[in-house]
Amino acid sequence: MNAKLSDWGITIIRVLAGYMFMMAGWRKVSAGSDWVPRMQGFINRHIEGENVYGFFLPFLEGVVLKVPALFAYMVAYGELLVGLALIVGALTRLSAFFGIVMVASFLFTKGHSLTLLSASNYDTIWIFLFGLLLFTGAGRVLGVDRFLRARFGPRRWLW
Repeated sequence: MNAKLSDWGITIIRVLAGYMFMMAGWRKVSAGSDWVPRMQGFINRHIEGENVYGFFLPFLEGVVLKVPALFAYMVAYGELLVGLALIVGALTRLSAFFGIVMVASFLFTKGHSLTLLSASNYDTIWIFLFGLLLFTGAGRVLGVDRFLRARFGPRRWLW
């Protein structure tokens, strides 16, 4: 394996980001049904504070809060699975895409309570990191994507 220094750098970023996302998901999964009201409270606090971006409010009120348990488990297991996929380097681009979707949803919910580039807004950093992983071959060094690419060819957008 002739990996460049930049390949190793992106691999370290991929594994660390995966670990952090996996642990965030694991905390939610291990909280079980207690996670559902916590997520509802998070959403309701931002709705009541009029922080939510206007275009996202109908989705939160008309979809997410109608079936909060479904979305709470989707968030918890989504974070866990995205993190695991990044750690092992499997379907890295697809995982990074779903990571962007989740983090963007968090950002849109927090909305106007954040400045996009403030020190307290980690969502922007996460979107940048997932974008970096999406547009690089991050799973091809010390990852399952290397073997998927060898088996199924380089033209697949998933790896």
